[in-house]
Order: sequence, then structure tokens, then C-alpha cells
Amino acid sequence: MSQTYLWEAVTLKGEKEYGVSFRQSKKVVRQELRQNGYFQARLTRIPEKTRESPLPSKLILDLVSSFLMLLESGISIQETLDLLVHDKKSLTLQYAFCYLRQILDQGESLEFGFRNLSPLFPDFFIAMIRICEKTGQLGAGFHALQGFYQQQERRRQELDKITQYPKIVLGATLLLTLGIILFIVPMFKNIYAIYEGDLPPLTHLMVFLSDYLRGNALPILGVIAFWGIWAGLPKVRKLHPWVFLSVRVKIFLNGKNDPLLYAHSMRILLDNGVPIQAATQIAAECMSLPNQKYGEQLSKMLQGGTSFSQAFFEISWFPDIFYKFISSAEKAGVLQLGFKQVYLLITRQKEEQFAKWSKFIEPLMMLVLGGLVLMILLSIYLPIFDLGNQVS
Repeated sequence: MSQTYLWEAVTLKGEKEYGVSFRQSKKVVRQELRQNGYFQARLTRIPEKTRESPLPSKLILDLVSSFLMLLESGISIQETLDLLVHDKKSLTLQYAFCYLRQILDQGESLEFGFRNLSPLFPDFFIAMIRICEKTGQLGAGFHALQGFYQQQERRRQELDKITQYPKIVLGATLLLTLGIILFIVPMFKNIYAIYEGDLPPLTHLMVFLSDYLRGNALPILGVIAFWGIWAGLPKVRKLHPWVFLSVRVKIFLNGKNDPLLYAHSMRILLDNGVPIQAATQIAAECMSLPNQKYGEQLSKMLQGGTSFSQAFFEISWFPDIFYKFISSAEKAGVLQLGFKQVYLLITRQKEEQFAKWSKFIEPLMMLVLGGLVLMILLSIYLPIFDLGNQVS
């Protein structure tokens, strides 16, 4: 089975070079490098997990910004990659830069290279690269991608900020609950034993959990360890329930972004002079696979003579704002402006939604934590108070 190696070597002229090799072992890679005039090779294996995991928006933004900065300086894409392969900030990005340079050296397109690196890059990104290469507007395309991923990164940071607090609260709640069940509840077992009345259901449950956890500590730790190892194994991690659920959630969330991606890609395509029919076909490819059928349906309706506004009205998957904005823009002959308005409105709606979440999540978590602590304390002390009343 072949492995992927990122290599760094020195030529006979003393110059450093970087590249990617797909071979079975480091020994084979070193032999080939020596035969090609490269020496003092340092090899880094690229793990399968790294190659098969989609890049986070922050790394994609770093890649796009690096490309854009050099392209705006007036140098070619090949020269840009010659410079970027020396960037060691991220192993994954350096691997991508080296691979893209090798693909271009073989006479292939940039879009072909990005597609072969899939799933590192999303379909939307690859489709946009293809659009820009076809229209000869690679710099403008990278500029549009930079703006899009800057917005994605801001939204991700806002989401992290919103979810970080609940994670801390839930983690603290779990530790507090386990601490009480494992160490405090056993201290009151003798008191509960002489309690003549029936224990409250929650108190009874806590006593049972305390006995069970303390009596089965090793098997429980083994299950937790197995659960963690399973999630980290590349071959079988897709079958892990948590990983499977995470993938489903990401697909669902990506599907929610498809109207935004469609409007954004249509605006860029029309701004770059792509014909409407071709633009709709390419924009459909920018959406996630489950929703591409709606873009293809719209494209077929346009081929049949249906207007944009009528097509958006009949396809209920598209939000109503598409029909409202595109109908007036179509009459005025400024479709790209209509798609820009749709894109900006959807973006603002998402930002307002995030703002609402941030307002309610923090007090809700405090309420949940306070209620849980109060419930646990009452379940522990109510039988004791009742026993004290019986004694007195």
C-alpha cells in the first residue's frame, strides 16, 4: 500500500527543493530522489487522516490569502507556488502547495489539482476555481473566495464563542455530578440505611449509580478508552456513533448554507461575464450533493423558456427572498445585483440568528447548572432532614 510523503532535499547546486511522493516506503522515495539529483532528503509522512479530513475554513482562508497576495504582485501562478512550497506554517498546506505545483508542472489545470486533493477542499471551492480558470479571472476569483471565507471564519468564531460557554458549563456539571455521586453520596449511605421512609426516587437513583460506578470502575474505564480509540482509528472511525452524528450534522448545516452559496456563486459568475445558462449549471455544482438537484432543476426550467423569477417561485426549496429580489432585478436587467442582494440579506439573517443564540444560551446554561445542582443537593439532604424531624 502506497504512502504519501512530503520531502525536502538539496540539489547539486545547494538549493532546497520540496515535493510530494506516493510510494510504499521511505527507502524507495530516497532512492528515486538520489537518482533525480536530490540529496540529504528529509521525509515527512502525511497521515491518511490528514489527507481525508476537510480543511477548516481558517486554513483555506490562509491558502487563499497567500495565493491572492502573490498574484496581486503580478507573478504567475507557477511562480506563486514556487514561493508557497517553502511555507511551513501548516504541514497540510505545504503538502497541498507541493502537490499543486507538481500537477501544474505536468501540464494539468489548477482545478484538476484541487479536485485530486479532495476532500481537503469543498466542492464549492473547486467549482469556483474552475470558474475563475475558465474566465481568466483567477485573481478576482481568489479575491471573492477570500471575502467568502473571511465571513465563514467570522461565523465560525462566533459559533465557537457561543458554544464554548455551554461546553464549559456542561463539563463542569458532569464533573460535579460525578464527584458528588462517587465521593459524597457514599458518606450518607449509613444514614439512608436507617431511614424508615421510602427514599425519594432521585436519591435512590444516586445511591444505585454510586454503588454501580464504584463497583465497576475498571470495565467502565475500559469502555471509555475503547470509545476514544475507536474515534481515532482512520479505517473505522466513520462507524463511530459520535463521528457519524457529527458528519450528519455537518451535512445538515452545509445544506442550510446552499442558498447562500448559490447566490454568491451566481453573482461572481455573472460579474465575470459567464452566460446565464452556463452560470446556473456551474452554480448548481457549488451546492452540497443532496441539494444539487434543485439547481439542476432550475437550469432545465430556464432551458425550457421559464424566467428566473418564475423558476424560483415554482421551486419551493429556494427561500422566498430569491423570488422577491430576482423578479425585480430580472425586469431591470441587473441579475447580478439581485443575487448580490440575496447574498447580503441571507448573510445578515444568519448574523442576526447567531446574535440571538448568544443572548439566550448563556443564561440558559446558568439556569440548567443551578437547577441541576439544586436538585442534587435536595436529593441528598431531604431524607436527612426528614430523618432529623422523625428523631426530634
